[in-house]
Amino acid sequence: MRPLTNLFISEYTPTRVQYDDELAAELEARVRRYSFLRHLHLDPEENAKAGRMIYEDLDEYCDYVVFQGEDKNVVAGWGDLSSARMLIGGHYDGPPHSPGADDNGSAIASLISLAKQLGDSKPGDVVLVAFNGEEVGFTGSTQFVAEYGQQIDEAIILEMVGYYTSESGTQRMPAGLPEYDKGDFLGIVSNRHSKDIGNRLLAAAKAHDISIPLKSLKIPMGLEDKLAGLAHVKRSDHFPFWQLEKSAVMLTDTAEFRNQNYHRASDTPETLNYQAMAEVVRLLTIFCSSTSS
Repeated sequence: MRPLTNLFISEYTPTRVQYDDELAAELEARVRRYSFLRHLHLDPEENAKAGRMIYEDLDEYCDYVVFQGEDKNVVAGWGDLSSARMLIGGHYDGPPHSPGADDNGSAIASLISLAKQLGDSKPGDVVLVAFNGEEVGFTGSTQFVAEYGQQIDEAIILEMVGYYTSESGTQRMPAGLPEYDKGDFLGIVSNRHSKDIGNRLLAAAKAHDISIPLKSLKIPMGLEDKLAGLAHVKRSDHFPFWQLEKSAVMLTDTAEFRNQNYHRASDTPETLNYQAMAEVVRLLTIFCSSTSS
């Protein structure tokens, strides 16, 4: 039986492959810097250290950096926080007993490199947020949404964006979704409140020759609450925005459906594809620049 959600998948396939090796090397260095145990409850001192490191790294490129909420989310941007309407975020706490290179060092490295890329244009309507507490129930993002959620129009959440492979048989999918064989794409997950973010990301990728495939899943009619196979799509920091009926998407390499190192000690920097990660940062740079122009 053909999965219902085949009707709601849009794809982008690159026509050429041209990577930014300098940005890839930068991202690798950042992932290595953040690959240490940093679970909010099991490693509180290291978790706090990671927050301070992110604060210092973002402070190099942004006009303001602040800690927010009980869990100390790191919030940064240009101009004034009250002007922010577009959020790019990802969590910095790690899973238990894992250095968390992909989960979610890949997102934090991408966020900091994105800040560097945007540092000259200083888009005042963009806010970058490194959330804490995702691994213990999205506590940090829930705290952020409670304080600032109403002013945010759109949110893009990075949830493991570093693991890619072109080998056959490397990709699995949750029940009810189309099957794919190769784990070489970046997934975009949206719901009925997410408007056209996925379409705009696909359009930006096409217009600027992004060198990795994209697959955009738009879940209609509240099916994320009704189909058991779609429960996985609610497991990250976009979900508190969905609960507020805000426009939010998750960018993901599909986590354990591709990366066999998920939540294991083997989730190390050596396992990631930094050239592909660089394309994620390039896409977000283009997206933020076009949104703010």
